[in-house]
Amino acid sequence: MMDTYRQEERHFHWHLLDGSWYWWGFLGGSLVLAVATYPCLESVDLAVMGIILAVLLLLQSLMDIRYGLLYDRLNLVIACGALLPVIGGRVTGSDAVLGGLFGGGLLWLLRGLTHGGVGLGDVKLAGAIGLWLGWPALLPGLGIAFLAGGLFGSWLLLRGSSLQTRLPFGPFLAAGGYAGFLFGLDICQWYGRMLL
Repeated sequence: MMDTYRQEERHFHWHLLDGSWYWWGFLGGSLVLAVATYPCLESVDLAVMGIILAVLLLLQSLMDIRYGLLYDRLNLVIACGALLPVIGGRVTGSDAVLGGLFGGGLLWLLRGLTHGGVGLGDVKLAGAIGLWLGWPALLPGLGIAFLAGGLFGSWLLLRGSSLQTRLPFGPFLAAGGYAGFLFGLDICQWYGRMLL
């Protein structure tokens, strides 16, 4: 039977960050991301959206690193926050829905192929990020996430970790998603020009 503390871990609450470097990492990381986001975007509205997304993704990443869980409540907040780029005109509603379906669907497929190697939290987070980015910007974001996760996993193997070592994928999804928000459309346009 699960003890009380472990049961509390299954439901997100701010106290999960108490008494640890995670709280300071969250505050410091949020500040750094807020300062770094503003010059990358062309308007104050987009910068505010970027800061909100960055803070939510950072919080979810810290939870995955600390507890190995991506909380449904935070994924729901991220998904609901995806109304901001739709209302702000950065993403069309149809692109957002397609992004959510593609992100969640791709990781659901990987979950099936790996027999649970990809967690359901990762599936939900990818869907929520897809809602924020829309399908065009999601593609480079997922590419960055898989590349970063693969490189980090390879580094762990070179350092002697086994293939059974659990690696939280949430932080890589969050980093790729945030990169997709900042540069995903630019990457798609650059790639399109390269093909023509």
